[in-house]
Amino acid sequence: MFSTLGYLSLITYTPDSVSPCATNGSSYRYRFFFLTGQGGYGTTGSPNDYREFLSPNMAAASQSTSPQGDKIDTVLFGTGAMRQEPTPRTLHPIEGNWKEQQ
Repeated sequence: MFSTLGYLSLITYTPDSVSPCATNGSSYRYRFFFLTGQGGYGTTGSPNDYREFLSPNMAAASQSTSPQGDKIDTVLFGTGAMRQEPTPRTLHPIEGNWKEQQ
């Protein structure tokens, strides 16, 4: 689970088969705003407000920070594909030592 601008996200994978060797299934990303519990994908009152279909294969997520201080949410798919979503932050870290800012 990780947070981007107050939205908590996690990736799930549900296999279509009970075989441990099978790779077919569904990957979803669930997202909600931590303060209100509102879904991250809509306001219709349905489960789809909280989840986004990602892939019929396995998917994994990570989060990193760019040199400019922006958050980058990355989804890696079982096919080798990758999707990155930069999210500009409203607050940027101070790059230098705080004593240099006086």
